[in-house]
Amino acid sequence: MEEKANRQSGVIEAYDPDWEDKWGERVGKGTVMWTSESRLLDVNRKSFTGWGSVIPTKGASVSFLVVRWNGGRYTAEEVRQEVKGQSTQAIS
Repeated sequence: MEEKANRQSGVIEAYDPDWEDKWGERVGKGTVMWTSESRLLDVNRKSFTGWGSVIPTKGASVSFLVVRWNGGRYTAEEVRQEVKGQSTQAIS
C-alpha cells in the first residue's frame, strides 16, 4: 500500500448509505472523481472525516488522500468537505 502525502481534490460522484459489506453490516460506499487524474476512486463511509451524520451528496467538492493498493487499485481515504476552495479540518 502506498499513500500520496498531498491532499487531492475531487467531487463526489455517487454515495449509497445503505450499502452493506460482506458481513451484512450497513457501512455505506461511494465513488469520488479525482479531478487531476480523471479517475474514479472507491470510498467507504469510515473514510469521510468529520462529516458526522451528514450524508455525502453527489457534486460536493472534497479533498482526500489517495491510496494505491498492491495490484494497482486506488481508493480515497480521509475524505473532507471543501469550503470555498479550502479543505476543512477534521471535526471530532
